[in-house]
Amino acid sequence: MENEKLVEQFRLENQKLSQEFSRKLQAETSKVSCQVRQLQGDTERELQVVQEKLQGISSEFETRLEQQSRSNQELTGELSGKVLEVRTEVIHLANDIEILKDDLVKRAEDLEKRQGESTAQLNKAAEAEKLGIERKFELLNSAIDKLKDKLAGVTPMTCGTEVTQIREVTNAVHGSPTPPPTANMARIENVQCSCNSNSCSVCVNGVAVCESTIEPVRHHSANSYLSCAAFPLPQFDKSSEVNPIFHLNQLDEFMRLRSVPKTLQLSLAFKSIVGAVGKQWVATVARNLSDYEQFKVAFSGNYWSKSKQSLVRCSLYQDRCNPRSGLSLSSHFLKYATMASYLEPRPSDTEVTEAVTHHFPVMVQRAMIGSHLSTVGEALDLLKRVEMMEGDGSYQGSNPVTHQPDQTSRGNPPSREGYERSRPNQYYARRVQYDRRNEYCRYDNRRGHLTRGGFGSSARDMEPVNSRPAAGNSLNPHAPTFASTDGRRAGDLGN
Repeated sequence: MENEKLVEQFRLENQKLSQEFSRKLQAETSKVSCQVRQLQGDTERELQVVQEKLQGISSEFETRLEQQSRSNQELTGELSGKVLEVRTEVIHLANDIEILKDDLVKRAEDLEKRQGESTAQLNKAAEAEKLGIERKFELLNSAIDKLKDKLAGVTPMTCGTEVTQIREVTNAVHGSPTPPPTANMARIENVQCSCNSNSCSVCVNGVAVCESTIEPVRHHSANSYLSCAAFPLPQFDKSSEVNPIFHLNQLDEFMRLRSVPKTLQLSLAFKSIVGAVGKQWVATVARNLSDYEQFKVAFSGNYWSKSKQSLVRCSLYQDRCNPRSGLSLSSHFLKYATMASYLEPRPSDTEVTEAVTHHFPVMVQRAMIGSHLSTVGEALDLLKRVEMMEGDGSYQGSNPVTHQPDQTSRGNPPSREGYERSRPNQYYARRVQYDRRNEYCRYDNRRGHLTRGGFGSSARDMEPVNSRPAAGNSLNPHAPTFASTDGRRAGDLGN
């Protein structure tokens, strides 16, 4: 019984489930069918829109095709017309070419006739020139015979005139006139001379002469520029202290003031270089130079190269003023300022002044730094005032050579400049010791004692520390005594 009940319950549950499933299936099928009908309507509408667009595009394409066909028909008509025009032009050009051929043939015949006539004329001219040369040789022989008879009793002045006459006759025989001034020489364009080269003829005093005959005249003119004693040719020797750029500036001024022609400028530039090394450089470079501008570039590149300028810059910052050089303070400053003026790039006056300031003794450096110098002129003025005070004995900032004790007797090196360079620490040690001594002097002055000037310095102050003797008797006995007022006077130089 229980099994039957269970079977019955199971059957009833299955019926319920089947009914629910059928209801749900019907509901889902109805929904899906609605969606399908909706999608079908949407697709139909979209298809209609697409069909309408395609119809519009096809209509536009058809209209464009019609327009393109019409334009193609028009272009074909125009091309056919142009082809006809080109054919007619080609026919006309062929006729013109035939006419030109006939003209060229006629001109060639005329040229052949003229060449025959010109060769005949040239032969006649050559014969005439030959006769003229023979006559000139006869004149030369007669002149030489006459001059030989006169040479025995001739004075030096008359000998010079006779030699000039011989040169004139020789130039006449060779077809070249007497050496004229350069101003009367002018080139004749588009004229063919006997050397068969155009633009070779030169007009000399109204006569057409081949340029090859003017070379002796040019050599004579170049020597005439060297013979002037009022404004001689500047010379450059590597062993001298002449700056290469200064020499080039002098050469430019010489060429401009003497109105030297461009054809002679290069030879004069070569003659301006003297000395064995300079002559060797000229012999090496001469074959590669064709004008004066190339010479200037080669000269500056050899004698004033970047390496040479670098050495000058090093000396500008590292050299020291040597009293044994014979130069005063202002002359030493001017020498290095002039060297710096030719550097590239050129340093300013302030840079030059700051660099050369360290060449001088400590007290001169203090005076220059305290003056706030900005130009070379101000520095020279200050150094000249220091020199005047040294001459009066009121300032001992640099201590002239005449008041220095004998350095060799104490075993010092012969060159203090080289010693100071090899021992850079001595320079700073000397400055430190000098500052300490200066402080001691000021301290004694405050206590009322009369001591050596607080701002003065002597050869002892400028010597290396290790080279000073133990005793103080090596001081200059002729040096004047200094009061504190003198020290203030030296210090006021910088103000």
